[in-house]
Amino acid sequence: MVRKVTGKSNPSGRDLGRFIALPHSVINSAAYLNLSMHARALLIEIAKQFNSGNNGKLLVTKAVMKKRGWNSSSMLAKAKKELLDNNFIFETFKGHRPGLQPKQLQQLVKWLKS
Repeated sequence: MVRKVTGKSNPSGRDLGRFIALPHSVINSAAYLNLSMHARALLIEIAKQFNSGNNGKLLVTKAVMKKRGWNSSSMLAKAKKELLDNNFIFETFKGHRPGLQPKQLQQLVKWLKS
């Protein structure tokens, strides 16, 4: 029987692609357990952008998040505020920079190391 290969893998069948590391200390914390499901989903979407050198440059804009299925601006704003209020993310930059729209915010995921 031929095994269909759908991405990077090794002979053991394990996917060798990128992944998101969520430490147990984060997902077992009282703050995480008190987050809404929307805030938890947004945290994963933000962490997905991390590539070991861009923490602090992660975007949570409607344009970026719409591609990932976030259709409600108000729900996105509520989830982002919840993450900010609970110290899961931090806004590192607000303003205009080449390639960014004015007032576009960049986020940093607090447990990730750049």
